Amino acid sequence: MDFEIIRSGRKTIAVEVTTEGEVLVRVPLRLARREVAAFVDRHRGWIARKLAQAEAQRERQSPRQFVQGESFPFLGEMIRLRLVEGAEYLRRDNGEFLLGADLVPRAPALFRTWYRARAREILEERVERFARRMGVVVRGVRITDAKQRWGSCSPAGTLNFAWRLVMAPEGIIEYVIVHELAHLIEMNHSRRFWETVGRVLPDYAVRRAWLRKNEDRLTL
Repeated sequence: MDFEIIRSGRKTIAVEVTTEGEVLVRVPLRLARREVAAFVDRHRGWIARKLAQAEAQRERQSPRQFVQGESFPFLGEMIRLRLVEGAEYLRRDNGEFLLGADLVPRAPALFRTWYRARAREILEERVERFARRMGVVVRGVRITDAKQRWGSCSPAGTLNFAWRLVMAPEGIIEYVIVHELAHLIEMNHSRRFWETVGRVLPDYAVRRAWLRKNEDRLTL
């Protein structure tokens, strides 16, 4: 079974199966690969079930058509697309996405650009707000095309967020931000880490569960 090892300062081993069908094993920095392989082997049955679920989930997803009336998520709302003759833009207006009909072949790239711009505006403002509240210093915010991760944090204090995050409701965006900011205090997923998250968002478990259940909807 193929898997990717991700090393960090954590003290325990954890395995994750992404929606793309990748097996990620998060391990302490110096743990021997043979021990990682043994851990994966012990959890082979669980991993196989998760891989099957991920494959079924991908099969359920229908590709975007970018046609009149199709809906796209933004901040937890479904925004309908209206094609406009002669227009040279993609924009949101009066609760709709407006797209020039001649631009449909370029729609995937135009939507990504639009979402990325909104993600930078929204995430930078909220990161600053929660960083002040949590008493941490953020060195920078990067918007990425990540498909497996909603957010990540570097030891230097840079936070990375997938632009797709702004498709989710505000409360879910807050959860991902607080999760990554908490890593600036605890670079692991220990009890103290979750206590840090819980002091800011007491209902974080509900928000995390929503994201796990609905993440396949937050995509182009």
